[in-house]
Amino acid sequence: MPPLFNRSARALGTVDTADSVTRHIDQQIGKELRALYNAVLDEPVPDRFLALLDQLDTAVSEAHEPSAAQTPKAAEDKL
Repeated sequence: MPPLFNRSARALGTVDTADSVTRHIDQQIGKELRALYNAVLDEPVPDRFLALLDQLDTAVSEAHEPSAAQTPKAAEDKL
């Protein structure tokens, strides 16, 4: 059973008003967060970050390419 205060507050309509205010605040926070996130999405990617991505791509490509020491021809040349 809810406390007497909650029942009397609901009877006075203050609980509904508080719920309405809470919903309004939540909506405003959501609106502001969406605006902030959209602004971040519109920003260009920093040059330093792009350079790091290029370095990563190069490292991954080199890791997947067989090196001269790993090729069968290089092994035959050592014999």
